[in-house]
Amino acid sequence: MKVIPFGLETLANLNTGTSVVLCCGEEDALSLRPVGYTALSQPGAGLLEPVYSREMAGLGVVVLYDAGEASEARRDAQKLLEAGAESVRVAERAADAPNGADVNGKLVEDPRGFARWAAGMIEGAKPVSRAREREPQRDGVPDVYLSSLEMPEPKWPELDDAARYGLPGEIVGTMDPHTEADPVALLGSLLCAFGNAIGRGASVKPPQARREEMRPLSRDQVGMFLDTVKGDRMEALYVLAVTSGLRQGELLALKWEDVDLEGTNPTLEVRRNLSETRGRRSVVTPKSGRGRHLRLSRRAVSALRTHRKRQLEERVRKAGLWEDHGLIFPSEIGTPMSGRNLYRAFKIRIKRASLPQTLRFHDLRHTCATLLLRQGVNPKFVQELLGHADISLTLNTYSHVLPDMGDAAAGGMDAALG
Repeated sequence: MKVIPFGLETLANLNTGTSVVLCCGEEDALSLRPVGYTALSQPGAGLLEPVYSREMAGLGVVVLYDAGEASEARRDAQKLLEAGAESVRVAERAADAPNGADVNGKLVEDPRGFARWAAGMIEGAKPVSRAREREPQRDGVPDVYLSSLEMPEPKWPELDDAARYGLPGEIVGTMDPHTEADPVALLGSLLCAFGNAIGRGASVKPPQARREEMRPLSRDQVGMFLDTVKGDRMEALYVLAVTSGLRQGELLALKWEDVDLEGTNPTLEVRRNLSETRGRRSVVTPKSGRGRHLRLSRRAVSALRTHRKRQLEERVRKAGLWEDHGLIFPSEIGTPMSGRNLYRAFKIRIKRASLPQTLRFHDLRHTCATLLLRQGVNPKFVQELLGHADISLTLNTYSHVLPDMGDAAAGGMDAALG
């Protein structure tokens, strides 16, 4: 059974960090909207599915469920945190509220005082780690949802490796299932479609690997971008991306123990990569399979020193909420940052800088390599900076820069021979 939240469309154009309220019931969400809140509802406390949790990645969520649903609220709040929500808090009901007391009921009971009551509930919401684990004894009968009934565990059909062979199986492997049954249903549909097509004389060609077009920034555009992010919480991340060419996952996995900002030649060690697949994050080795040792530019050192001071001040302000993982670029409470959150923030920054909206975060890495090669830097150094396993990959990827280098080489030969 798919339990689809009401109001997901209201999240489409929200910026990172925007606050939303997750209720349990459409009437509750509709009651909050007229008093200024972006609200949506989950029709079944404790039943929030991961695929919908990820729709709230990067947002600040307050879970405001009915009285008697504290454990379900904590359960859904934890799912939101795991899916990449920037912050999640749980609103707690008064001890004298009966089981099932909801937001809409409060509006009906006290329409004049409703806005003040809602503000108090949302402002007083607590982080998941400090939220009440057990409900006090309440009057009335609590709501019962399907997940809490005693039912046998369903036997979902499964696909083994042999069933995933070939193009239909590869397509199924890329989907984000809402239920365990979806891959089986999709594979069946694909096999029927392929069979019908082949039966009518059609030929099926496997998809060809397509390399994404790179869009490196020019020197002037880099200046515009870095001017725009000056003073930004993530300014140092953008500076490091442009000057050192680190991948997004490498930046998000960096720890303070990986940098030496005080030595004669400040350096950085790339030791790990933060991988994110279907909302699940894990730390793995860098893409090339090995780490690398980089010298930092003066601009990067300055940005990192400023960033470290700013982060220490942020930790003091958020004492009690901050989770120390030693990360250089964490979320606003110290936990690993979601790639989706970074993507949203990046898109906002490039729009402010009047840069093309087609620009991807990975293009900052291409920008680094392109600028260095055009300055006549040895391709072998660029290969090692980017962490390419072989120099042929560097040369093939940035072949568009080689004609310019050829002109410089010809001029250099003329100068050498007089």
